[in-house]
Amino acid sequence: MKNSISRFALFLAINLTFSLTGCSSTPSFQDQVKKDVSEIKRQIKATHPAFLAPNENKEFISWWETGDQLVEEKRPLVQTQHDATALLNFYILGYNEPHMTANRYIKCKFCLNIPVPFTQTDLLNINIGDAEKELSYAKWSGFFVDLVNNEFVVAHTSQNWPIDLPPIGSKLHSCNKQSVKDIYYKQILPYVDHRREAHMRQATAFFTFSYPSQYPILAQQLHTSCNFQLINGSLRNYALTWQGIEKHKKRKDNDWRNVGEKFNSGRKPKLGIEKKAGLTWVSVPSFSFKNSKVESYNRILSKVQKLEDNNKLVIDLRGNRGGSVFYMAQLIQSVYPSIDALSYSDTPEPEATLKVSKQLIEFYLQHLKLFEKAEQNSISPKLKFEKNTVLKLSKLLQNHEKLDEPLTITKQKIPELFNFKYKNNTRQKDFRGQVILVTADDCFSACLTFIDLLSKKENVIHAGKITDADTKHLNNITIRTSNNKFRSLKFVLPIMHFTNRAREDNAPIIPDYQYSGFIWDTDKVKNWILKTVLNN
Repeated sequence: MKNSISRFALFLAINLTFSLTGCSSTPSFQDQVKKDVSEIKRQIKATHPAFLAPNENKEFISWWETGDQLVEEKRPLVQTQHDATALLNFYILGYNEPHMTANRYIKCKFCLNIPVPFTQTDLLNINIGDAEKELSYAKWSGFFVDLVNNEFVVAHTSQNWPIDLPPIGSKLHSCNKQSVKDIYYKQILPYVDHRREAHMRQATAFFTFSYPSQYPILAQQLHTSCNFQLINGSLRNYALTWQGIEKHKKRKDNDWRNVGEKFNSGRKPKLGIEKKAGLTWVSVPSFSFKNSKVESYNRILSKVQKLEDNNKLVIDLRGNRGGSVFYMAQLIQSVYPSIDALSYSDTPEPEATLKVSKQLIEFYLQHLKLFEKAEQNSISPKLKFEKNTVLKLSKLLQNHEKLDEPLTITKQKIPELFNFKYKNNTRQKDFRGQVILVTADDCFSACLTFIDLLSKKENVIHAGKITDADTKHLNNITIRTSNNKFRSLKFVLPIMHFTNRAREDNAPIIPDYQYSGFIWDTDKVKNWILKTVLNN
């Protein structure tokens, strides 16, 4: 027995030494991003529904044909994990398909490959990474510019900067002898979601702001000097110095507030319901909930169901990036039980199509196995709803005769995709009081569907910022770029094309009342609703 233990210890020691010394030969980020883009391209062709209607998706397919070639041209610029993430984002953003995303590359601080003895399994990989998410990595050069009439105008300057800054109203012309438009359109914008004008305005922050773990820009330059045209028409060069932004957050000073406004970001409201100046204010910052939050959500739904028609109901969707249709439908029917169709259109026979592939079949079979392994008594109503969908879809996929051919799904085949009935709902009749939906510009996916469905009601007002946008390709699956989960990226891919959805691809929803101020200041938004929205 002792000899066996000694042999195992020697075996492990030898292999650990080999593994540790072999860490430096792991693939570089340049190599990794090439492999991942190649695999993502393959998965898109196999499963994405755009290929079912090539005439309607010419730009998508054109990018699929050429986008990886542009990645290859830029690949020598990749030096860090952030550069690799930026280049991967560049490739995915080129599809203009916002439901397609991938997680970030992480720099390995300590990589260890441990062989599993006496088995035929692969090495056990331990990767202690450096995500660099802390704000201490963010740097700023003391001012921001805005894009105004195709010019880059200084809009905010710090009051506490150690060197002179360009005055507000001056126009940025060049930095480090590079044209400002070349920098913006060639070095910044390709790595930022630019489907909407709001995103393009935010992109101007990256002239003077760097936070690579959250906003990766390929080979982002921290410029040392820039030329400006002053208000009197004269030109002047200003040296730039970069400082950490974290101290501004700690002080909560004016600079920190302006960073928030520049990115139009703020603290999400917490899930809850309360009275605010005669308004019943329901905050739902997501339609995805951890188990610990489900009970709180159910209590909110119960209170909403009991509201009488003389109430004014505000549904605050700021920060809501979507989530589960199950939770979305529960809130809808707690206000309007008559809305039980989740078909995204007014057509009597809604449908969705899928491009059947081996990957898709395997994904749903694996998904089904996870449901079967779970304790059936502990499965939540949401999971039961999802299990029914997965079970029916798995059978349809397996029985489909030809790969790469479309599979059409109707509400007769999978009713859960198009209809929903909230069984524990105590509300029998539609709420007849005033309903105000409040959005920031991040409302996306199920949040957009929520507005689509409720905006048909006469007593519903949409107020706030113009929303984000999505496409008719919905219902995502998550796949990996390789079988080695320690060295692969997770990639999210939409698989269903809802052919008769009324809203066009990448078309945002414009509120009835647009708020011009900082949307995350709840008190000001509330006062605006009381004085402006409800008084017109």
